[in-house]
Amino acid sequence: MSLNSKTGLWPLKKPPGLILCLLGIFLRTVPLVEGVCPRLCRCDSKLLYCEGLNLTDIPRNLSSAMGLSMRENNLTELREGQLAGLSQLTWLYLDHNNIDIVEEGAFDRLRRVKELDLSSNRIESLPNGTFRPLPNLRILDLSYNRLQALEPDLFHGLRKLTNLHLRYNALKFVPVRIFQDCRSMQFLDLGYNQLQSLARNSFAGLFKLTELHLEHNELVKVNLAHFPRLISLRTLYMHNNRATIVVNTLDWTWHFLEKIDLSANEIEYMEPHVFESAPNLKVLMLDSNRLTSVDQRILDSWSSLDSITLAGNDWECSRNLCEDRPMEVTTAGLYASTRDLAQGGSVFLGPFTSNPYEVLMLYVAWKCFPAGIRQLRQCFSSQRRKQKQKQSMQQMAAISTPEYYVDYKPNHIEGALAGQQLEYHAKNVFLWRILACMFWSTPAIRVSVGGEYVPLANAN
Repeated sequence: MSLNSKTGLWPLKKPPGLILCLLGIFLRTVPLVEGVCPRLCRCDSKLLYCEGLNLTDIPRNLSSAMGLSMRENNLTELREGQLAGLSQLTWLYLDHNNIDIVEEGAFDRLRRVKELDLSSNRIESLPNGTFRPLPNLRILDLSYNRLQALEPDLFHGLRKLTNLHLRYNALKFVPVRIFQDCRSMQFLDLGYNQLQSLARNSFAGLFKLTELHLEHNELVKVNLAHFPRLISLRTLYMHNNRATIVVNTLDWTWHFLEKIDLSANEIEYMEPHVFESAPNLKVLMLDSNRLTSVDQRILDSWSSLDSITLAGNDWECSRNLCEDRPMEVTTAGLYASTRDLAQGGSVFLGPFTSNPYEVLMLYVAWKCFPAGIRQLRQCFSSQRRKQKQKQSMQQMAAISTPEYYVDYKPNHIEGALAGQQLEYHAKNVFLWRILACMFWSTPAIRVSVGGEYVPLANAN
């Protein structure tokens, strides 16, 4: 190879592979066209990670960056136009800072941003047009802040937003139609706030919403009418509120609703028709409330359930749970999983007495236990009929059989032994009465008392 005598240059040939490889490494090392990687930051192509550096401002000359993470720094405010030079960004992480002020034009010219994380800051309020420059936003995280209210047009224009996180704030109400434009939203988290009530149109427009979190608030009522036209809703979390009633004042059916968690409330009353609006409900959690009975119509509407939890309520056995209320029983728990039954498994039923040392466990075989809640009611009815027949036969036998008495007075030692035996027998009779009251018609029940399992049919 020789120099060209006219141009003084080497003849142009195909560069060897080693040169191309070194060139690629160089381009990845210097990712930004208009500047170098900021000092102490980590750069991966056009993605910048300036995390945990105690920075108080956004680095300059990052116009070609497509992703920027400023997590765990010391940013305190986002000023108007502060991010205007980052027009190529597709995601921006500003969580775990000390941001308490966000000006209305802080996100101007960030039209390409699809994910914005502002969680774990000190934000108390956001101007109405804060997110208006972000029409392509898909995921917005505002959780773990100090928001006390939401402006009515705060989410206006976010038609592509799918996930919105607002948990762990201080919100007291949800403005009417605030999510009207969020027609693509699938996940909404408002848990761990201070919501006391909901308006009927608070969630208007959320036609694609599948999961809604309202747990750990201060809601005093569960009204399914607050969720109109949420035609895609599958999961509703409302546990750990202060609700005392469950009602539905709207003629609407949620065909895809599969799970409702209402545990750890103060529910005392449920409208008989309330669950008929969710005909395909699979999981229902009602444990740790103040229920005393379940209406017959509600039992019929639970035919589609795979799992239900009812533990930690104040069940009255004198109602539709069993015929006679045992004197010592104050609460009862019930966990039944028909899904386990369908797979040949067992059901766990725990009636808890006032004595914490008495634990009764019932194991019901699949071949003898009904596969649905509807049949559970039929089981109770059959048990009551058999008890009445048995009582009638005992009364007839008592009338026809003469009784003989022996005039015998035991001494003090015999009297004490007899008293102990009588007390032991009374306790056993009390325990068996509870079991027989609930499931006498199921001969496959085995009882565990003291670690030994005895078939109920042989427990005499």
